[in-house]
Amino acid sequence: MNTTKKIVIALLLICSYSLSEAQQIQRTPSEELQLHKNCIKGAQYIFEGTVIKQECFYGRKGSGVLTCSVIQITKIYKGSPQINLGTIKVITKQGGQVGNGPAEEMSDGGPSLNKGATYIVFGKLADTSQAYQMLTDNNLTMVNIDFPVRYQGKDAAIWRTTMYKNINDLYALFKENGLTVEAAAQQQSASPADSTKH
Repeated sequence: MNTTKKIVIALLLICSYSLSEAQQIQRTPSEELQLHKNCIKGAQYIFEGTVIKQECFYGRKGSGVLTCSVIQITKIYKGSPQINLGTIKVITKQGGQVGNGPAEEMSDGGPSLNKGATYIVFGKLADTSQAYQMLTDNNLTMVNIDFPVRYQGKDAAIWRTTMYKNINDLYALFKENGLTVEAAAQQQSASPADSTKH
């Protein structure tokens, strides 16, 4: 077989695999809602904040290039007093450039965080293979257990494939599942006000 035929066959295989994966990911609104409820229940820590710093590093035990995002926490929904308002590390597998080496792409298709964006993170404690030395107010290091909620302007947010055009709809879901704001920063300019306060 010549090289052109091999390339065409490889591209067809990749496209068909990608299409089958995309079809498996599509969920009904009720299935998506159930995923959200399971995430709220299963997360050890749920907090809101803005990514203020990011650094990439090589994880231990063959975990590849990881990204350590420092998040300035503005609200805690679950997990205080183990976590406090201030900064915290969140590890993702979104890749990036380590030192002077080449940039590596996201290795697992999982959640990524962008510097300057505001999120609600559903976290658990990171294991030792994901440890990264960076000074933060909280000594704990988190990893996501689900895609984070990303704020889209003042009054909207997106979680997985669900767009909350009115942020209060998201906060109502939190309330229905037993979440309230356990702690909030005095200055709320980076994130929208909500009705989940006690």
